[in-house]
Parts: sequence; C-alpha cells; structure tokens
Amino acid sequence: MNSDFLEYQAQTSPYPLGMEISYALGSYIYSCDGKKYLDFVAGVSACTLGHQPKKVNDAIKNQLDRYSHVMVYGEYSQHPAVEYCKLLASFLP
Repeated sequence: MNSDFLEYQAQTSPYPLGMEISYALGSYIYSCDGKKYLDFVAGVSACTLGHQPKKVNDAIKNQLDRYSHVMVYGEYSQHPAVEYCKLLASFLP
C-alpha cells in the first residue's frame, strides 16, 4: 500500500483494504495491477447506478459545459434544479 495514502488521507477504518483503484465500470472496480473486483463497497451513487452509467455521465458533462456550481440557497434560479424539484414534488402528497 502506498505509504502516502496512510500518511496524508483520512482513514475510515483501522485496517484499510489498501487496494489502489485504477478505474471502475458498471458493478466492477479495477485495481492498478489489472485485477477486476465486484464492488461490494460501492459509494452512494455507484451502489444504485453502477460506475459510469452513460446517461448520467452525459447529463453531468452537459451540465458542466454550462456551469458546475453556483449559489444553491435560493439566490439564483437554476433550471435543472427547479425541474428536479418539480419531479420530486410530483411523487409527494
């Protein structure tokens, strides 16, 4: 395991797995030595969508071409956020 990882990055457990990840695709992660692993410890979005879902990646790239982050506390109207809120509200009583 890279000693810099232990020295400079916050740890979430006393014994980290120590595998360096090169990339992830679908339900799998790939280590820097080329091994493929089923990602049983996937993060929040990867857990439900898999890694690199094309539709989500395309939407993110499209949004980044417009802007990545602006004030989020009701100061500016942002069309994607408003549309998302309307969609969520349609499922609520």
